[in-house]
Amino acid sequence: MLEVERVDTFYGETQALFGATMTIRPGEAVALLGPNGAGKTTMLRSILGLTPARCGVIRFAGKDITRSATHDIARAGIGWVENLSGGEMQMVAIGRALLGGSGLVMLDEPSQGLAPKLVQDVMKTVTRMKRENIAVLIVEQNIKSVLDVCDRVYVIQRGRVIHEGPAASLLQDAATRVALLGA
Repeated sequence: MLEVERVDTFYGETQALFGATMTIRPGEAVALLGPNGAGKTTMLRSILGLTPARCGVIRFAGKDITRSATHDIARAGIGWVENLSGGEMQMVAIGRALLGGSGLVMLDEPSQGLAPKLVQDVMKTVTRMKRENIAVLIVEQNIKSVLDVCDRVYVIQRGRVIHEGPAASLLQDAATRVALLGA
C-alpha cells in the first residue's frame, strides 16, 4: 500500500528526516511514535508532498508519488485528517477522508484535546477502517491507546526510524517502551 524508502527531507538547509523507511500494508494500522520534534509530522508531510523528500522514494499502491503534487496524491487515495478540536469535528474529519475514497488515512494526533470517551470512539473508528481494508497511519502521543489498536509501530527520534515491530509487543514490554518513548 505505502512504501517509504530511505527518505531524506529538509526544511531549507536543515535536515529533518534521515533515510526514513516505513511500509504499510492494506488494512493495517501503523503507529508512528516519538518525542515532539522527532520528525513524525514531517513524515506525513513528505508522504503528501507538502514537504517533498529530497532523496529516497515514496510509493503508494505501487506508483512512485515522490515528486507528485499534493492534490494528485490525495486523489490517488491518501487522506490526512485535519487536527481539529472536539470529538464530533474529529469524526467529521475522518468521514471526509473516507469519502475521498482513501486507501490510506493518516491521523495526526487524533486524540489531542478529546475526552477519554471520544478517544475511544476515534480508536474504534480505526478498528472499523482496518476491517474495511483501509490502511491507517497514526501519529499519537496517547501511546497505550494507539498501540492497543495498531498492528505495527515505528518509533522515530531525531528524524531517524530507530524501531519497527509489532504494536502488541511494545505494548506488553514496558522496559522497551520506556527506553524508546519514556512511557
